[in-house]
Order: sequence, then structure tokens, then C-alpha cells
Amino acid sequence: MKTTIKSILLVASAMFIASCSSDDDNRNIDPDGSGSGSDDKIELKGEIKEDTKLEASKEYSLAGPVTVKDGVTLTIEPGTIIEAVSGRTDVFLAVERGGKLIAKGTSDKPIKFTSDAASPEAGDWGGIVLAGKAPSNKGTDVESEVAGLLYGGTDAADNSGELSYIIAEYTGAKINNEQEFNGISFFGVGSGTKVDNIVVNNGADDGIEFFGGTVDVTNVFCSNIADDMFDWTGGYKGKVTNAFGVRNNGFDMATEDPRGIEGDSNSSDATAEPISTPTLENVTILNLNQTVPLKAGAEIRRGTQATIKNILFAAYRDASFGNRIDTNDDKGDGTLTIENAYAQGNVGEDKIGGDITGTVEEIGDGLVISDNNVVETKDGVGADLSVFDWASPSFVVTQTDGNVINEAELSGVITEDSKLIASVEYSLTGPLTVKSGSKLIIEAGTVIKAVSGRTDVFLAVERGAKLIANGTADKPIKFTSDAASPEAGDWGGIVLAGKAPSNKGTDVESEVAGVLYGGTETDDSSGELSYIIAEYTGAKINNEQEFNGISFFGVGSGTKVENIVVNNGADDGIEFFGGTVNVTNVFCANIADDMFDWTGGYKGKVTNAFGVRNDGFNMATEDPRGIEGDSNSSDAAAEPISTPTLENVTILNLNPDVELKAGAEIRRGTQATINNILFVAYGTASFGNRIDTDDDKGDGTLTIEDAYAQGSVGEDKIGGAITGSVTEIADGITVPSDNNVETKDGIGADLSAFDWASPSFVVTKQ
Repeated sequence: MKTTIKSILLVASAMFIASCSSDDDNRNIDPDGSGSGSDDKIELKGEIKEDTKLEASKEYSLAGPVTVKDGVTLTIEPGTIIEAVSGRTDVFLAVERGGKLIAKGTSDKPIKFTSDAASPEAGDWGGIVLAGKAPSNKGTDVESEVAGLLYGGTDAADNSGELSYIIAEYTGAKINNEQEFNGISFFGVGSGTKVDNIVVNNGADDGIEFFGGTVDVTNVFCSNIADDMFDWTGGYKGKVTNAFGVRNNGFDMATEDPRGIEGDSNSSDATAEPISTPTLENVTILNLNQTVPLKAGAEIRRGTQATIKNILFAAYRDASFGNRIDTNDDKGDGTLTIENAYAQGNVGEDKIGGDITGTVEEIGDGLVISDNNVVETKDGVGADLSVFDWASPSFVVTQTDGNVINEAELSGVITEDSKLIASVEYSLTGPLTVKSGSKLIIEAGTVIKAVSGRTDVFLAVERGAKLIANGTADKPIKFTSDAASPEAGDWGGIVLAGKAPSNKGTDVESEVAGVLYGGTETDDSSGELSYIIAEYTGAKINNEQEFNGISFFGVGSGTKVENIVVNNGADDGIEFFGGTVNVTNVFCANIADDMFDWTGGYKGKVTNAFGVRNDGFNMATEDPRGIEGDSNSSDAAAEPISTPTLENVTILNLNPDVELKAGAEIRRGTQATINNILFVAYGTASFGNRIDTDDDKGDGTLTIEDAYAQGSVGEDKIGGAITGSVTEIADGITVPSDNNVETKDGIGADLSAFDWASPSFVVTKQ
């Protein structure tokens, strides 16, 4: 029969045992309201031995262990709130094997388990513990780590009830170093149990943990978890779908090894059956806390064979992970198959013990902090955060933004962490230099208009400083001219300096902006640039000093650069002066000199680069090129030698009036590799040479693979060796109508990667 808690208390009074010890032996429900519960609350502790219901209209105090016995069902109404007495290790809700918990909240009436403390903290009380009859590789009658329940069996489809729209907060009471509660613990729980829409906030141990079993969980959010957000062991074989885990800035409680995911099978015998073979799908692991690194995004070990589909590992700004994925363990390695995996920020490298099958793509926009304490996610990347709107998840990410600059005019020096915001339209009125030790953050969607007609208008980032400019596809960051009729050369450009090696020295002054660069730190970080548009750059100081769209002076590989567009530049599009920085997705249009340029011992990689000169853009230096690659013009043998790799590149001339001197001029000691490049001159446009490796200051060498030519792109001028061949084709680029360019899949750059910037072409169909 079903009764309310009041009636069951009366029924239970005959079996009441007056005292309730902390050793979990005494679990009869206390009927007289004694103890720490207030007069208007119903106190819960002891054993539930017949079907029972908790009603939303009542106030409950969880004052000790409450155990739902085998064969009994506890039902909790939507909207019910249960406050646990804080400061004790024997306060928890447990459901025995054979018992059931039916706790079905709704999005507007969730069921909440919380602390009664005036200032609640993680670890105030135990948590929720469910036991079932599903298999575990620890045995069939195993005692649970906490709550003293037996679990395990052979019934994979066992049913321990239904949990939906549940919030459990301030959990994780620690009994001793071997016994700690999680937010919700599933011991041998079977697939017949329905679990969805679960939130665990502020836990002193794990968020949720599976000890064997087969239960599936959909939509689980864990925030501020001292140990592991999501954990399994003991042969768990279920599926977790849409899981979001976050450590907020300021939540500093941590074990020795906090992780996003910890996945074990068996720590005593990694081959024990059943093996943990869970599947996770749509997962985000996010660290916002710059003082507490996660040991790993996912640590898969001790025999686990896991599959994860669509996961985002993200560390925002100065937050970090020790390792991204770790499959190495002295008690047995794990294996992981990943599909659609993404990384953003300083999430570390993979530590490989067992096999990791699949690759992780580095991105810059999986998560965006659009305002203080506001996290926005990218559709299709990691977990869908919107499904947790019912729980109003909170994020804390404010302390690294620094001083918000509200004044519209920008010039001078930045000596403290500062932020430009999208709601202010900024005017760059002179040189703006970010000093060493400082950081400039530019919010997605910010527009900066440079005063035109001057050579001292630029943004420079000193060696040891950082520029964090993460736009998005929908909200790129734009640097442009304030002129009514803007032109190439209206202002300087963006200049970054770093501590990575250059063959010019370790304290070299940059050609423009007067910043020092060079050093020995190949992995130095000058910040993050993503979804940036820089246009009308290239102001000329004199014949030896001209700005590029973006200049990288000794910038290291720790710098993240992707999705960059430079339009209408009076000198080069982008240029590398030594350094090791990698760049992905860069589009340069209407560049007077070289679209892509390097010198000084550059050793990075450029992936997916598209350069075009449109019909009608007639500004040109004496020798405009698609690519110009030097090592050192004074000493071609100077170390380090420029040895860049370029992959997926298109050099396109649509202008019949301006010939490109070369598609790629590789010289002065450079030893370059280019994989998949297309040289195209459309219609009557042309190149002087296709490839040129001959120079009186030192030849260069080039290794090419999958190289293609279309149109009048000239012959190769061979000085140093060119290894590989070029295939002539006719359909790498097509012009189906005026001002419309289409590319062929797999030939040169992927033009569609720049759809966010709406690139324009000027060409007449021929």
C-alpha cells in the first residue's frame, strides 16, 4: 500500500529504537521528531520497511541514515526538498538491492537534496546510494564502500527505480581515507533503472560513480567536484549521454588528483570479468579555475575499454589540465576509442599507455565566455548545456578578465590585465602596447577602428604578454579603418612578440613597433587568436619598415591561432619572424606584397591557407608573391633554419593587370615542405614563376606532395632542389558566374572554412 510519511511513522513506532548510532546498524525511522530537526520539519532517519511517499508540501530533515529495504519503494513527489543535517558522516539516503527509489521531479519542480547549514559546503552530508543486482567484477554479494549495502548479481536488467530532475548538493562526507560518499553512487545498478536530468553541485568526492552495473544515465551536470566529475569501476557497461562537468573559478577544494573522468575496471585484476566497457556521448569537461588544474580530462585505466563520442576538453584562459587523456597506469592500462573529440585551451598532452584510437581536434570556440559568469557552448561540440536550464547552472569566471576598458579611445600602454568589450566601439588612435606580464582580452564581436593615415597606429604585444582574442563564427573580432573610403595601408596592424627561437638572436628588435623578440622557449604562449579580421593594414614607415596584417615575431607554439582573415594589406598578409607558432585556417585577400611570408628560422605549421588577388586590386610592390619563404638573408646557414610545413594551400590570381612574381618563392636557406597546394591564375591573370628556389643570397629547397597548377602560372625557377612534381589540372578553381569562386574538394585549401567571414571575389567569368 501507499501511505504518506506521517502514517508510516505511526506504523513504525512499535519498532522504533530510541538512539541512532553512526555505525549504520540502526535505521528505524524516528517517529517523535527529536534530534536536530526543527518543529515544523519531519525528521527522517532509520529504515523504510513499507512503501512510503514523501510529499512536496512537507519539509523534511534528513537527520541520519535512511535505508529503503529490499522489496520496498520510496516515492518522492516533484518539488520535494530534503535538507540533510550537516557535519556528520552518517547522513545519507540508501536503497537496498531489491528496493526502489521513485524520485521523478519535473523541470519546474525538481527534487532537491541539500544541506541545512547556514553556509553550506561540499561534504556537509553523505549522498544518495543505490544498490542493484546487475553484474560487478568484484562479485555477486559485495559490500558497498559506503552505507553498508550488498550489491551485484546476474540481472543486467535489474530495476532500482526512477530518478529524474534531481539536484544533490553539498555531498561527499568523508568517513575515512577509504570511504567517502559521492553525490550519487550506483552500486551494481541495472539497465531497468531510469536515470535522467541529474545535477550534482559542490561535492567533496566524486559527482556520480558507477560500481559495476549497466544503468544508463542521460543529462547529468556536475559542478565543483573535489575529485572526479564522472567515475566508474567494477565492470560498468552502461551509457552516459550528455554529461557536462565544470570546476568553477574559486572552487579550490580538491583531492590530490581531481579529474573530469576517471574510468577503472578493476584495480586488483585489470582482466577481471566483466570488463568496464562504457560508452559516453556528448560530453564536456571544463576547467574555469586557474589555481586548481585537473589532473586529466579523462583518465582511462585498469582494464577499462571505453568509447567516447563527441567530447570537448576545455580549459579557459589560465585554467589547465595536467593531461588531456591518460591511459597509463601501473595497475593496468586502459584503452579509449574517441570520435569527434575537441580540445580548447591548455588541456595538456595525452599520456599514452593503452591505445587511444581516434584524434582530438584543437578549436577555439567550443566554449565562449560572453560575459562575466556566462558560458555559451557551440552546437554539436560536447554536451548540450541548454538541457540543464531547468537547474539554472551557475558559472564563476571573472577574476582573469582584469580591468574592463570602457573608454572608446585606445592608445598607450597596458600594464595590467585588461578587457575590451563588444558593447564599446573602440577607436585605435595611436600605438597600443600590451606590456610584459599583462594580458589584453578582447571579447567576441568587438570592433576596433584604427585612425587612418598614420604610421603609428597599431596593436603590439610584448614578449611575455598575452593577447586573448577569441571571436566566434557569429561574432568575429574586427580590426578595421575609420576612413570613409578605406584603403590598404590606412593603419599599421597587429604585432605579437614571443620568446621562441630566431636565427637573428635572442633579443632582437622587431622591424616595426619596437618590441624585443626571440629566446629559447619553443612552446612559449603569446595568447589566443581566433576568428579575427584585420583589414586595411600595412602602413609604410619607410622602405625598410612596413607593417603586415599580422606579424609574429618569435612567437611560440603555445600560442593558439586559427580562423584569421587579412583583407586589403599594403605589405604582407601574415609574416613569421622565426618562432614555432602554428596557424590553422588563414585567408589573405588583396595583399600588395606577399600573402604568406616567413623568415628568421620559422619552424611552425600553416594549415588551410587561401590567398587571392582580386581583379581590380592593383596596389602592388615590385615583387608580389603568394608565398615568400626566407631563412636568413645575411647567412643562409644560420640556425635555426626555417623548416616550415604548409598543408592545404591555394594561391589564386584573378587580376589580369598584376602578375604575381611567383606562386612560392623559397629561398635564403629555407627548407620547406608543402602538402596539397594549388597554384591558379584564372583567365588572363598570370604568375612570373610557379615555384622559385633560386636567390643570390642563398637558394632554398622545397618538398612538395599533391601539388597542382591551373592556368598561366609560369615555370619553376630552380636553384635549390624541388622534390616532387606538380600536376596540371583545369578544375581546381571554377568561376560559375561573375564574382563567384568554387573550389574542388581535396585540392588546395578548403574555402568553406571561411564562410563565417563571407569572403568576396572580384572576377569576370570567362
